[in-house]
Amino acid sequence: NNIEKGTCHEQITNPTTESIVLPWFTFSIVMLIAATYFIQFPHKERTSGFKHLQLMTGVWPMFYWLPIIVVDFFIFLLLTSLVMITIVSSDSYNLFDSQLQLIFLGLILYGISSILLAHVFSYFFKKYTAAVLTYIFLSMVTLVASLVLTLEWPKWKMEYTYFLPWTTFLVYFYKISEWSNKEALCKLCSEDSTLGGCDEIMKTSELYKEINFFLIDALIYAILILWMEYGVGSLLVAFLKKIMYGRIESNNYVSDPEVVIEKERIKNINTKSNDNNEEVPIFICDSLGKKYSRGQTAVYDVTFGVQQGECFGLLGTNGAGKSTTFAILAGLIIPTKGTAEIMSEKLKPICNSRYLKRLGYCPQQEGLLHGLSARSLITFFGLLRGVPFSQAKTQTQKWIGALDMSEICDRPCGNYSGGNKRKLSLALAMIGNPPIVLLDEPTTGVDPVNRRRIWDILRHSLETNKQTIILTSHSMDECEALCGRITIMVKGVMKCIGPIPRLKKNFGKGCVLQVRLRATSSETDMNSARIKIESKFSPHIHLQDEQPGLLSYYISTETIKMHEMFEIMLGLKSANKTIEDFNLSDLTLEQVFLSFTSEQRGQENQSKTPTSGRTSTSPQSSSEPLSSENTELSSRK
Repeated sequence: NNIEKGTCHEQITNPTTESIVLPWFTFSIVMLIAATYFIQFPHKERTSGFKHLQLMTGVWPMFYWLPIIVVDFFIFLLLTSLVMITIVSSDSYNLFDSQLQLIFLGLILYGISSILLAHVFSYFFKKYTAAVLTYIFLSMVTLVASLVLTLEWPKWKMEYTYFLPWTTFLVYFYKISEWSNKEALCKLCSEDSTLGGCDEIMKTSELYKEINFFLIDALIYAILILWMEYGVGSLLVAFLKKIMYGRIESNNYVSDPEVVIEKERIKNINTKSNDNNEEVPIFICDSLGKKYSRGQTAVYDVTFGVQQGECFGLLGTNGAGKSTTFAILAGLIIPTKGTAEIMSEKLKPICNSRYLKRLGYCPQQEGLLHGLSARSLITFFGLLRGVPFSQAKTQTQKWIGALDMSEICDRPCGNYSGGNKRKLSLALAMIGNPPIVLLDEPTTGVDPVNRRRIWDILRHSLETNKQTIILTSHSMDECEALCGRITIMVKGVMKCIGPIPRLKKNFGKGCVLQVRLRATSSETDMNSARIKIESKFSPHIHLQDEQPGLLSYYISTETIKMHEMFEIMLGLKSANKTIEDFNLSDLTLEQVFLSFTSEQRGQENQSKTPTSGRTSTSPQSSSEPLSSENTELSSRK
């Protein structure tokens, strides 16, 4: 309405920045920020571990992503509809009447490509905000750099940055805006004698390039998603790391002969030379190793087999390599060497669904969506595991009742206590009766009553359903209650393997002596009492820990019986008033465990125990009184 006479031609051929660039640039910024919303859901499922638990049920990655893309596209379609309504309702001069179809097409194509790019970004960041900011920053920096290069370097073309859909979106709608502006001016200036440039207002073919790039970008992003989802990206990274870090070198740690026998057994099974016709294990872990850098090897040559219906314990302190081993077995990371096998299905770097669907997995960190209830999650995983729809409700209620979750089962699981979350994670791992179940510290944070309840459930699964369980735990009571065999790892190496009674017998010969000295005694009297005690049991006594007023010893001899040691200590206590109290006990599994893991904690007060040619360190005792389920003698009895 404010066009001056004689200026129509200039305004048509040289439209002002305010009339075209600023409105569409502002609109493009809004659409760029809107696209980052679609990072949220796949990012949350990946970082929480919920996505991997779904893939472990045998869901194909393509079928995992398809509903996510469809739902995200539907949300974007709602946004597109809102944008179209806004344009039509605010276009009082009918500027975009002839371009509405092209605007809608551009929004749809941008939505598809930007949604897929957002899903690609969900892979690379631990925090959602970092992914969002990087998405926006990369898009804007690429555009600005391209504009600068276009001005400074004539050979540079904007098309070089069309690999990001936002740049394509901006150019696409700039062209539409420019054409709409020209068309409106031509209508308003139809009587101006200076009019020119209206004969080629609109050529749809000039948008083909942007349309094609929208489609090419979407195809590239879809391929990238499948490329990473099927493990090709991880395999490439693992291959490059193997070249950079080199092979895993053999370590110098001496293991128990039973470990060597187990490795030979698995080797014979793999080479089909099982001369003893031994039953083939349902689960085989063969020579697993993981190297994170040139100077850091987490796991060395871990090998064991587990029979159907057996519970196998994988023990070790933090940093011993058990968590890395579990992550490899669950398909979370690719091993540097070795493999695993379930019922002839091998663990492979790519296309691993046939192996994973035979596994149930209870991760150490909760893999839950906090907005869903226990009932919804158990039903969902039951259906994924192949529970018939007609039985899903019954199976869900059975697990809710077995785990005593009836009062909270319909609440969002994000509000559960830590113990209830562990119980829910256990139910998700066990429902559908997968043949192998990996349990990473399943009762951490669970009260004693529910811990016993979980043990009963696991025993029932072992005996009735013949499921095979591999677990890690810091509770020695739990291992003794459930495990038929265990292995103890130290610095990534299996130090021993076998049934718990055998390990106690082979590595637990001797006993633990704790002596409490009177606090009022002088230092000279305390040293004198210590010398007398050590002289009575020399050379078989080893001081393990010394705290103010408390001495902890390991006595490795088998020639002196427990009651004889007790009589000797009673005599010393009667003759020496410095000795206030003492305690004698057999070694427990916990003390056998500590005897191995003391090496990892860097303790130098180790000694060798002659146990049938086996090398072992003496167990570490603590400053607190030792409990034992075996023989225990105290001067107070």
